[in-house]
Order: sequence, then structure tokens, then C-alpha cells
Amino acid sequence: MSTLIWIDDHLAGVSLRKPILENCGYSVLTAKTGREGLALISTQPVEAVILDGQLPDMDGEALVRDIRAIDSTLPIVVLSRRCTNPQEGLADRANAVFTKAQDPFPTVVSKLTELISQRKQHA
Repeated sequence: MSTLIWIDDHLAGVSLRKPILENCGYSVLTAKTGREGLALISTQPVEAVILDGQLPDMDGEALVRDIRAIDSTLPIVVLSRRCTNPQEGLADRANAVFTKAQDPFPTVVSKLTELISQRKQHA
């Protein structure tokens, strides 16, 4: 079973979508802030990260940069409420960027599964 970390302060959205990931065989750890997420990434073996593009304590670009400093190959999927000009800084550093209202969650799950598989093949 692959373990994911989902960093998002919108708990209602996480609680709606988390069971979908669990039904796909993922174990999902959650964090409400970037700092909490970074602490989990530093201490837990994880296969990928899902994060919100705007958190209370840091923006998505800063969080992606900090995650890359911990593990440069960890798949990162940004799932944000709004996408401003495909979140230019995020698109360069994250593996995928999705908009919550526009992109169906099964598409996000498929991309996540693909990224995890690719990482395992190159390990």
C-alpha cells in the first residue's frame, strides 16, 4: 500500500475525496498547514504528496520548493481552488497542477498513480 500526504486546509474537501484514494489502495496522511506537511514528509516514508496551492502559513510555490529540498523526486500534485495563469511557479516545480472545480478527481487519481509508478520504475 502506497502512503500519500495530503496538505490542505479545506478539511471538508479532503474528507470527501480521501475515501476515494483509500478505495484505490492508498493510505492517506493529512496536514492542515505547510509546516505540518513538511514535518510528515521528513518523518514518514511517502510515495507522493497532494497539496493545496494556497495554505494559511505558506503558498504552494514555497511549499513545493521546500518539499523538493527534502526529496527532489517525490511526486507532487497541486490541487488548488483556483488556477491563476496555470500557477506559473508551481507548474515548473510540481509534477501536475489541477483545479478543484474544473478537473474531475478521478483524473487527479490517475495522474497520481502514473507518477508513483514512474518513480518506482526509476528507483
